[in-house]
This record gives sequence, C-alpha cells and structure tokens, in this order.
Amino acid sequence: MDENDELQKIKEYYSVKEVAEILNVSDKMVYSYIENKRLDAVKAADVLLIPVGDVEKFQFKGAGRPRTSVPAWHRAKKENTQFALFIEIRIRAGQEWQFETRLEEIRQSKAFTFPGTVARYIVMSHDDPQLVEIMLIWKKSIMPGESEREQELEDFRHALDDIFDWSTVRYKSGQVVMHT
Repeated sequence: MDENDELQKIKEYYSVKEVAEILNVSDKMVYSYIENKRLDAVKAADVLLIPVGDVEKFQFKGAGRPRTSVPAWHRAKKENTQFALFIEIRIRAGQEWQFETRLEEIRQSKAFTFPGTVARYIVMSHDDPQLVEIMLIWKKSIMPGESEREQELEDFRHALDDIFDWSTVRYKSGQVVMHT
C-alpha cells in the first residue's frame, strides 16, 4: 500500500480533541458519546479516531426529558415583573469571523453575565448576517441599580468595540407583560 493512501485514509478521521472542538464540548463528552454508541470510533495505536462523516451527521439530543407539552403563558405578578433591554447593532465589515471567536472567548471566560439577568440572548439575523440583536431580561426584584447595569454594558461595549459599529446601535427597553 502506498504511504499517500494511508495518509488519505487518516484524513477521513478526526481525533477526540478535534471532535470536541468541532462540537464545542469537552473531550470527556466525546468519550461519553463513543461509549454510548452515539459516535463510532476506531482505535489506531492507542488513539481513538472518529470518522468525519459521523461527526458531520452527529445530532445533539436535548438535556433531560423531551417536553411533552408547550409551557403556558404567564402574566407576572407586580412584585415579580421583568425588564427587557434590546440592543440592535451591526458587525463591522470583515469582522464576522472575529465576532464568532470573541463570542466563544466570552462564553469560555464566563464574562458579561449581566448580574440579575434571567435570560440573555445574542441573535444574528438570517436576513442580514451583519445585524445582531442582544436581548437581556432582568427580574425587577433582583435587578441591580441603573449605574451597575450601565457599567456592565459599558464594559461589554468596550470588549466588543473592534467588532461592533457602535454608531449603528439602537436600544429599546420595556416591561415584559407576558411570558412562558
């Protein structure tokens, strides 16, 4: 067999570490997927290799039991109201890749949790991939004061100053009147 043929075959496999990076999970989770037969693997010289095709077809299963019913709408009691802040902003031209990288850095460092929030979303538009909407929801009873919220937002703006064009920012805020 030609050495190039062997090299080509190896290119059709990923290491556990590569799969962990691709799926954005830990190495330990990849080993669990292999053990539970959710991913196939072959052993070569004490190294587990996972076929590229299996990784491409891999589907995450939700944690816990699947929902059997849709949650009902709720109207919050006055003492338990929620406050929402929506931030619409554009990614600077050519910074899309860096945006993804910076989001991963923020996630891994557990930064910008915006104390008191009960939900945080960063949404990239399908229609306009340079348009991003950030949604922050606070429960009013545990929401920090305006100066603390503004300082966290300022730190967030500073950390993403090279990614976002802050001259395009639009803020909207309001009270949540019904939620699930």
